Amino acid sequence: MLACTNGTLADTEVKFSDGAAACVILASGGYPVSYEKGKPISGLTDGQLAGEENITVYHSGTAIQEDGTLVTNGGRVLGVTATADRLTAAITQAYAAAEKISFEKLHKRTDIGFRALKANCGERITAALYNLSVIAAQCHLPSRGGSGEEEKPHGFAKGSPQGGAVERSETERL
Repeated sequence: MLACTNGTLADTEVKFSDGAAACVILASGGYPVSYEKGKPISGLTDGQLAGEENITVYHSGTAIQEDGTLVTNGGRVLGVTATADRLTAAITQAYAAAEKISFEKLHKRTDIGFRALKANCGERITAALYNLSVIAAQCHLPSRGGSGEEEKPHGFAKGSPQGGAVERSETERL
């Protein structure tokens, strides 16, 4: 990022890595029309989540008050980004990390990554969404796209596009 701002990007080696990333935006109440500023943000240490190896918190609408308190200062306040081997894991980790951060009137979407999963995985998406809805329930997030049924024994979940059971190992490639 520094190379972008100081004009040396052409001289910088850009490295790519395999895997996936997912980012959950934490927005301030009222966004995008009008939003309140100055709400204290809790859960971060030096602007990041302590002990979270594959999580980066990007600041967009934040400010530091004279007393050192981190506060909201814009509509899109933070981008909580997780990296993992698979997109499903990155999404799960991003939502779990986002739950550790709070400020008054915080809002976030609950369907981040679902469109990408559907585009890349076709019919297997129903099983993946079911698994994500189970995780969302455990994280106290609203469920989106899942079948709403209880978890089935022996690693099977109901709700495949064919109407039968889907073995969970089938979704592990996501």
